[in-house]
Amino acid sequence: AAADKLTLGGTFSARWRPDLGVAAADAALSAADADLPKHCSFAVVGAGWSGAYAAWRLAVDTSSVNASSVCVFEANGRVGGRIFSVHGLPSFADLAVDVGGYRFQT
Repeated sequence: AAADKLTLGGTFSARWRPDLGVAAADAALSAADADLPKHCSFAVVGAGWSGAYAAWRLAVDTSSVNASSVCVFEANGRVGGRIFSVHGLPSFADLAVDVGGYRFQT
């Protein structure tokens, strides 16, 4: 039913799946993503420094959670959050500059 569907920003949609007993994103249930996990024991929203570290810490460092049951959700096509490294600057071929991770108070 339309009332069971949640759409955010026109791109992400999820619906209640009584047969599975969970609310699931449409993309997670599509045939194109058949090799993606259908269930997560632990979900991390955002793959910035904090999200990536939390997932690593739980799954790898402390083995608190099985690594195959940790899902990291990121809205952008890359990890890193606000941090972005710029490579290949003219006259500085070996230099990487991290930009974007600053907060300015006005």
